[in-house]
Amino acid sequence: MRALVALVVAALTAAALVAAPTPAEAASSYDNVTQVLVDNFVDAAVEVAAARTPLGTDTVVLATAANFPDGLTASAVAGDVDGPVLFVETDSLPDATAAEIDRLLDAGDTVYVMGGPSAISNAVTDELSDYTVQRVEGPTRLETAIAAADLVGVPSDGTVLLARAFGPDGAGTTSDRTTGWVDAISCGAYAAANEIPIYLTETDRLSDATAAAIEASSATDVIICGGTAAVNTTVSDALRALGLQVDRVEGPTRVETAIDAAQQLFGFTSAGGHEFTVINGYGENFGYGLAAAPLGDPILMVGTSEPTDCNDATQPSRETLCYLGTGTSTTPANLLVMGDETVIRDTVSNAVGEAAGGEETDDPSQFPALPAPDDVDAVDDIDDDGTRATVTWDEVADPNDILLGYNVYVDGEKQGTSTPTVAGDIETYMLSDLTAEEEVTVTVTTLDAAERESDPSAGATVTPTDEVPAALGAFDANAGNGEVTLSWERGPADTAEYVLSRSTNATCPGGTYAEVETITDERRTTYVDGDVTNAMTYCYQLVVVDEADQESDPANAGPVTPNVGTPQVSIQYPSSDDTVYYGPDLVVEYTVTDTDTDPEDLKATWQVSYDGGAGPYVDMVNGTNVAVDFVEADDDGKATFVARMCPVNDSTSTNCIRDAVDSNLRLRVNVTDGTTTERAFTPDLDLVRNPPPVEGLAVTDAAGQVNLEWERVPVPSTLVSGYRIERAEVRVQSDDEDAGVEVCDLAVQYDDVQGSPVPQPASGATVTFTDPTVDEEDGLSDFVYCYRVYTVRATPTLESPSRLGAGNPLETAGVGVTITDPANNGSLDTGTRETISYKLDIPDGQTVSSVSLYYCVDYGRANPLADPACQDSGGFTQITAANGLVGTPSTADGTNSVQWDVPASINQGDTEEGAIEVRTSGGNGRVIGILFV
Repeated sequence: MRALVALVVAALTAAALVAAPTPAEAASSYDNVTQVLVDNFVDAAVEVAAARTPLGTDTVVLATAANFPDGLTASAVAGDVDGPVLFVETDSLPDATAAEIDRLLDAGDTVYVMGGPSAISNAVTDELSDYTVQRVEGPTRLETAIAAADLVGVPSDGTVLLARAFGPDGAGTTSDRTTGWVDAISCGAYAAANEIPIYLTETDRLSDATAAAIEASSATDVIICGGTAAVNTTVSDALRALGLQVDRVEGPTRVETAIDAAQQLFGFTSAGGHEFTVINGYGENFGYGLAAAPLGDPILMVGTSEPTDCNDATQPSRETLCYLGTGTSTTPANLLVMGDETVIRDTVSNAVGEAAGGEETDDPSQFPALPAPDDVDAVDDIDDDGTRATVTWDEVADPNDILLGYNVYVDGEKQGTSTPTVAGDIETYMLSDLTAEEEVTVTVTTLDAAERESDPSAGATVTPTDEVPAALGAFDANAGNGEVTLSWERGPADTAEYVLSRSTNATCPGGTYAEVETITDERRTTYVDGDVTNAMTYCYQLVVVDEADQESDPANAGPVTPNVGTPQVSIQYPSSDDTVYYGPDLVVEYTVTDTDTDPEDLKATWQVSYDGGAGPYVDMVNGTNVAVDFVEADDDGKATFVARMCPVNDSTSTNCIRDAVDSNLRLRVNVTDGTTTERAFTPDLDLVRNPPPVEGLAVTDAAGQVNLEWERVPVPSTLVSGYRIERAEVRVQSDDEDAGVEVCDLAVQYDDVQGSPVPQPASGATVTFTDPTVDEEDGLSDFVYCYRVYTVRATPTLESPSRLGAGNPLETAGVGVTITDPANNGSLDTGTRETISYKLDIPDGQTVSSVSLYYCVDYGRANPLADPACQDSGGFTQITAANGLVGTPSTADGTNSVQWDVPASINQGDTEEGAIEVRTSGGNGRVIGILFV
């Protein structure tokens, strides 16, 4: 049987990962430790039995979980019949045990039941009617042990084992479960490994039935399990009087008795190169040792929270660490730790793994796989064209920090271009490209760092609806000299145009409305009506028209009366759809013109609204609507207002800008001359605490190093302290010169690069960093080095999303690629043939074997590389003959060009932001800010 032990323990590596993870579970991070992550005897025995599957069996041994003696003597029976020990309750068969019996046995196979009906009732055996049930029993635990010994038989060398049958206070007492087993447990694995019977005795006398059974057997040698406190000298003297050789396995403590068993019984004088089972040796934890006994490995003892130091005399089980440190510095020992975090803390399982010569590992497969998320919900997005829905789910507990993220599926089809669909710190995802009025089923899975994907979650159904757009919630008209300035919140995502109408009436809504303008730029939020007459009063209506030509109810503004002498107010900064970085107070620039009032007599009040102006406007000065003096900074009537930022995570203050809302912020100023009040609005502002991500990341290779360069983030030094760089290594074939950023999808473990973070330079357009710690071999790198660059905020410390690049260092510098036409801020006409020019700088000794062109179009953001659809190389589409490429891109050194019939389908509006990229076998070039017009 000993020859099979290695297979069983190896199989436990997988078996120990069966249980679903909970916050109570933990696993050692050492490579020589396998941990059975359960918190009860029944499941522990099932886990060990599951690991025996490769061996095959036609027998199972059942013992009660209520006490230790029957399970102890069952160890020898299990060794003899080559079957696992499983646990039952006195009057019930646990579901896990029943399922394991059904998995292991065929109908008619044998189930050995340890003890009579008082230990395991007939109600339990009645549930085993498909199998042959054979009781191993006697009227007491002593006679049951004798029956087990008769079944096993005395081996040819005449050796038998003897252990105490009761706790210090007798049968049925607390000590019978907490103390009686601690010396005997060390003999169970030896009995199983060598098919040696275990007899039981009282502590202070050799029980009559046991004496008679041993005398009648062929035994010549008796090994007593434990010191004299467990089995005293009266018993050993009685054995010698029967003519038997008597030896004893003992130590001053239970821990040292277990070590003595490993050394004396198994011959493991040092721990190096051997296998052990580690159990909690205190309290009522006997079942973990009995469950593992059939594996035939020595059993060592620890406490729940110790030992952690061999030299700490205050730790009762420190000697276990000391023993495991013998001979393992060159040949580690392998350990099976029985129990989860509630039984043996991970600090202890790590301590024994380290003492036994193991190495700490980051292998995520050592941890239990993660379950699918709960409470998945899919909700139709309102005010859209029926193509979108939002999916949410509960965060999955990740005690071992192995969650990569979540994959989202619609009718079984994975969503998104990345794997996983979303990162592990995100529990929401926007579905797009759905079909209106068609129901879909959404499921979500987890993906961990070991690339294990969970089963799908319960499905959530949603039917997206093409809804009529709602009327705009905020629509304002402000009078000027011969003009009216109109402002509104942006319409829903599927807005196609705005229809603006006007009437002349003193009460609004009222009068006959006539169309003024159809505004086809769905991103517009302001309009200046210059076709008005001073002193006449006007009403305005604004209607939203969606892509399905459905019209909203009109939003109303007015009455408003343009007039000479009315103060006209406008805001210059922030001047367009913009991002406000939470940190320094926001300085807003504004101008008042066309006023007959002395600027020093003007008053201005400032207010803030969230939700794109749909929320209420609240005052920003001392919590009350107190006006501040307008003081012009120059002759043009310009002034500034400092909008104070609230403290971090302040969600209640009303006189400052809160960071609890991360988008759709809008400011409003009211300027009065004492008679007339006019107002101006900022556009929608995104309020974020993270600094912006780096742009223009370029990675070039040189001999023995990789060079990184990116655009300096143009924000105040009070916001950005610098840039943190991470690197991962992905091994490739040594002749794979073309390996680049695509292989970085395989990278799992990223580490900080030495010399990072790079401080934010005080000036300049770019930031550079050289990584000299890369490897090269035979002129080519054995690794592709994947880099992530994060912008790091100063206070509080926060990081932006990263940018990804890859390097494959060669003995000579890499190929340089630049795009000369179109340049940044250039344009490409859709539906026409355009020329794209690029320049290759090929170092001596290198060649470019291929050149490919890619493009990406962004439909929602000013910067295409800030949109997930265009991030990094994964979001770009290759330009081929199928989508308009004319000719073959040249690989020659110098300036080259190619023609492209730009698809008309790219243009989704008047203009769209985009990017062009040229990739070669030696480097990439990218230009952003392209307009497709």
